[in-house]
Amino acid sequence: MKNDDPRLKKAHDEAIDRVNKLHDLIVTVLKYHVHVESTMVELIEAHGETAKETFAEKIKQCEDLNPPEIDAATWTLLRKANRLRNAIAHKIDGPEVKERLQQTRDAYAALSKQAAEDVKTYTDVQLALMAFTHCSSFIMVATENKKAANNKKP
Repeated sequence: MKNDDPRLKKAHDEAIDRVNKLHDLIVTVLKYHVHVESTMVELIEAHGETAKETFAEKIKQCEDLNPPEIDAATWTLLRKANRLRNAIAHKIDGPEVKERLQQTRDAYAALSKQAAEDVKTYTDVQLALMAFTHCSSFIMVATENKKAANNKKP
């Protein structure tokens, strides 16, 4: 195949179009995934531990700390959001990403009656943002509470 083959131009244009359509979702998921991971590390360190290597291990480690501020539904949502991130990072789009989006949407809806109503109107990008920020907000408050408790100890 030569560089001036028209199929190359067509493939190039299709690739750009495909990536541009996914850009906002990819950027949102990756940015907020990094943010929530940093909040998990802070929580783990507030408990005097060293964070494990992978995101999934950090979720388990945080959950095992049993912070009273964070319920099981939030941990489930965080696991689903992490699987969404993995699908996006490795598959970009396609059936697995759609499946992970739906699983994340279902987990978000399970948080409360209000969340179940709200999620019906969320775009995929809004869903990703809300899922990760819900989880990180609870983790941040749990960390603040633990640090305050640590400071009260003699």
